[in-house]
Amino acid sequence: DPQALWSMLLRWIKPLQRGPAREPGDAVADRPLRAHAALAQLAGLPGIDTRRGLEASVGNVALYLCILRPSPENQGAVPAQVHAALAVGDIPAAERLAHTLKCVAGNIRAREIEDLAGALEQALHTYEPPVVVQERLRRITRPLATLCSTLAQRLPEAQLQAA
Repeated sequence: DPQALWSMLLRWIKPLQRGPAREPGDAVADRPLRAHAALAQLAGLPGIDTRRGLEASVGNVALYLCILRPSPENQGAVPAQVHAALAVGDIPAAERLAHTLKCVAGNIRAREIEDLAGALEQALHTYEPPVVVQERLRRITRPLATLCSTLAQRLPEAQLQAA
């Protein structure tokens, strides 16, 4: 639980004294405002619980945006990569791809993708029949493509606001 961790840390670590207030328009002082405006761009993303994602990032909006940023680029191709690994009989590689997708989805709090990737990973790990693996791969393809497309559309605007 991130909140419990921070409570424990604050018992032992004294916060730094803040310097003088910054002038309005100061790039450093305005960064939190820009980050929260960026998060507002992402509110209501289908398939992602941004509130829980932000909690997991200990309220650090910039960190959460950094976690979200590579998701569409790196994870969108996972179904094709799994197919390619299976085509050459590399089940361990296919399983690693599914596992990585499950973890990335968990980090950004995309629960449906996390669950579907976990089911795919399990099917690969237990050497389920190819028809089962293909069905689990088919189930994840559309929701993942939708999520990646939505993130790709909304993230550039959000990141510009956070910068």
